[in-house]
Amino acid sequence: MLDPMDRARELYFKYDGSGLYMSRDGVEDEYRRYSVPKDLEKQWLEELTTTKLDMLESTDYWHVVNFLLNHRDTRHLPRLLHVKPHGKFGHRCAYLENLLLYIEMCAQARAIDDIQMREAAEYVFEQAEIIDADAGQEDPRSRVSRIVEAATELHSSTG
Repeated sequence: MLDPMDRARELYFKYDGSGLYMSRDGVEDEYRRYSVPKDLEKQWLEELTTTKLDMLESTDYWHVVNFLLNHRDTRHLPRLLHVKPHGKFGHRCAYLENLLLYIEMCAQARAIDDIQMREAAEYVFEQAEIIDADAGQEDPRSRVSRIVEAATELHSSTG
């Protein structure tokens, strides 16, 4: 017989620990019936976060920042700033767009200081310039321009 916590864990991991995602697919009530202790959920979230961070070297790297945003986890900016956006144009842009949101979230949570925020903004700006140079006719350059503008604004807001 399947241990109920095994099924709860399966759901938790399948839906990235998100009640919203579970709700969207109609499994949130099932998950809640398992009454998973908060300590166990916290342990699962750490395990899931480790798995997601390991994806930074994969082709799905651009999803990692979204996961961290969804869980309001501001602990990983230094690691994210070592990733070189790669792959499709849209994936590279999505990574930088979400990274800008992540930087702002870190700043609002006071998880980074002005110097770290400026360095992060410079990283995004530099990576956006690389994408822009590589863009050619793949996608409208306006998307990269918006990233550059946002990174510039973020950089200047640290005064």
